[in-house]
Amino acid sequence: MKKHYPILFLFLFLSFQGIIAQTELTYTVDFEWKRTPFCGNYTNYGPIGHDMSPCSYSWGFAENSQYLRHSEMEGVMFDDISNPPRIEKQTFIIPLKPSYEVRYNAICKCSSNSGYSDDHTYTTFFNYNSNENTYTCIETMFYRLANTVNESNNFSIENSVITGSSAYESESHSCFGEVSVKNFFPNGLVISKPGYDPYATGVYTPPEILAGEAFDLIATTPSVNTTIVFPDFVYHWQYRPEGSQTWEDVPNTVINTSKTNNTPKPIFTMRDLPWAPFGAIDFRLGYGPDDRAFTAVYRIIYKPGAPVVSNVVYTSPKCSGDPVTSIDVYFDRNLVSGESFSLFRIVPFPKVSGDAVRFSQPEITNLIYDPLKDQYIYSFIIPTSNNTLENNKQYVVEYQAALNGVPKGTMAEAEPFLYQDPEPLTFTIDPTNPLCHNGEGGMTINVKGGSGKYSYSLDGGTAIPFTVTTVQTSTTANNTTTISRSASQPVNLSINDAKKSYKIKVTDEHDCIEKSL
Repeated sequence: MKKHYPILFLFLFLSFQGIIAQTELTYTVDFEWKRTPFCGNYTNYGPIGHDMSPCSYSWGFAENSQYLRHSEMEGVMFDDISNPPRIEKQTFIIPLKPSYEVRYNAICKCSSNSGYSDDHTYTTFFNYNSNENTYTCIETMFYRLANTVNESNNFSIENSVITGSSAYESESHSCFGEVSVKNFFPNGLVISKPGYDPYATGVYTPPEILAGEAFDLIATTPSVNTTIVFPDFVYHWQYRPEGSQTWEDVPNTVINTSKTNNTPKPIFTMRDLPWAPFGAIDFRLGYGPDDRAFTAVYRIIYKPGAPVVSNVVYTSPKCSGDPVTSIDVYFDRNLVSGESFSLFRIVPFPKVSGDAVRFSQPEITNLIYDPLKDQYIYSFIIPTSNNTLENNKQYVVEYQAALNGVPKGTMAEAEPFLYQDPEPLTFTIDPTNPLCHNGEGGMTINVKGGSGKYSYSLDGGTAIPFTVTTVQTSTTANNTTTISRSASQPVNLSINDAKKSYKIKVTDEHDCIEKSL
């Protein structure tokens, strides 16, 4: 009399046996079954001490309890306890489905020729939640066998895709063994640039992407005739500049309702990447710093599309709040024939809607070579109005390149620079009252800011230098260091001038002033 032990684990799997229609997306999945030699002494399955052998086993992946692909193993003997565990491994190709099922059956004949024909069914459902882009395991047991299913583990297809780890593992049972399903791997994915053939010239030529241009690579499955796509977490974009050994994740954000990652067609520019130097940059779908790749590497050449700013040098005014003296911008190369900067200006950084544009320049068609620095320079034309910058604020040079009047790429930016004016000169007066009637009085002039030596004058008279030492201190806040200067000069006033009012003027070395009292 045969004894039947069917076990169902709801999952997703297909074997290499047979051909899958080219209208379905598929995963490749690893399946492993392991069983120990001895299966005696279980009162639920027959008389105590009776081993169930020889046995026949089958396992595979099903939909609605109907096998899609399966494997069989018959006449397996497990009557010798000294035998090592029997391990069977197989790789399956399974179609993309919203839910999956795995079936595992054990049919054994008890050695006493007597036994039971109880059927035990175990199912584990893996349903796809499109709102969360995850597969969730929901375990349902119609007939419980102790330790067959580990309900405490939270396995998922998403984790298996990302790490190659198990999507499902059963606990070991002496008669049925144990099963695990791992390494979900999406098949057939290819990265391409629509409308671009890298072999059009007969030699592989990577496409170019200019600074500011939209990233226009896409991931598809050209071997499968379907509009269906994998879950979003499969389309995980990574990049690696040439020479780097580590893959970096493309930032996963939303720009104007469009996703920058976890989508077949991400929307971003190369400048949105945290680390993307000009030159060759490789892209792929995958996870981790090295070897979890779902596609072949696709290389692009990242180019500036215009001369690149290497440095910005400014000369601040001598007195706080005065017009900027000069701003020089250094470039790595000159403009070529027909090339120009159709727009060239300074804007606050980071840019905020409503911020004023500063120092807009006319069209630039030529740069001046600086032999000392071996670079090309453009010197801003300082306007007669709106010609100041805010102290301790960051700014950036923003420019648009054009070739024969046609824009190249989009707006480019130099590295931001911190603008610092001289510290404003301010002063206060502390009067000193006489100690006695008709005695001498005086005052102390407290000065802050400015530069160089301080001087004062009374009623428009000759400037009198301070005789006290100027104190200089530095403070750092938000990565910005500010130098402050101050001095306090005592001034004695004779009895004859005790009731007189004074017009006091304080200047620094550059004749900068703050106010008169």
